[in-house]
Amino acid sequence: MVSRSLTITRARIESNIPRKGKNALYNRDAAIEKFFDKVLRAAVQHLDMDKLKVLLIASPGYVKDGFYKYMGMEAARQDLRSIIDNKAKMVLCHASSGHKHAFHEVLTRPELQSRLAKTKAVSEVQALNDFHEMLGKDQDRAVYGPAHVNHAAEMGAIDKLLVTDTLFRAPDPEKRQKVVTLVENIKQSGATVNIFSTQHVTGEQLNLMSGIAAILRFPLPDLDDIEPEE
Repeated sequence: MVSRSLTITRARIESNIPRKGKNALYNRDAAIEKFFDKVLRAAVQHLDMDKLKVLLIASPGYVKDGFYKYMGMEAARQDLRSIIDNKAKMVLCHASSGHKHAFHEVLTRPELQSRLAKTKAVSEVQALNDFHEMLGKDQDRAVYGPAHVNHAAEMGAIDKLLVTDTLFRAPDPEKRQKVVTLVENIKQSGATVNIFSTQHVTGEQLNLMSGIAAILRFPLPDLDDIEPEE
């Protein structure tokens, strides 16, 4: 479940599905149905469907389609109102796997953007994508690390700041205050500030780049000469 500040695993379901084959066909179908039943039970138990904005059903191949069909039939048979009344919120989409890292992949899919445009998680994904795109297109307009970002801020060059919430909880109070002051100054300059939760996959990815990065209004090719902060 993806909220404004957290990505929470409500249930982890693993099942062994026999490979396709003439002799294993019945066992395979039975195993898939058993897996679908576990997923449906977990969804009903752990998700408040009425409060969800969107329910994404993602998988490789046609697993999502099979589950969606199964869920609809079972909801009608068992009169599961939480499912029946919220079918309009459900969106089927492709994912390369069922692992956590696939969240980022799913949230960036163009066909989902209009449905998810108002969610904080998607704004973080878009900001990080914009940064990586700029880094590949014009590396003098994409910077990361405290020293480079601070220098860019002093030059009035920052258009969009990306910073993780962990920097606001740094053990050193002086470092915390530096981050707060930096963010306030950048906001006053009219730039966009995106604060990433490290409980989201995007926040974890930004943390790998020191927890702070920025897209610049104009190139600063001399930033490579600046020594990184300790």
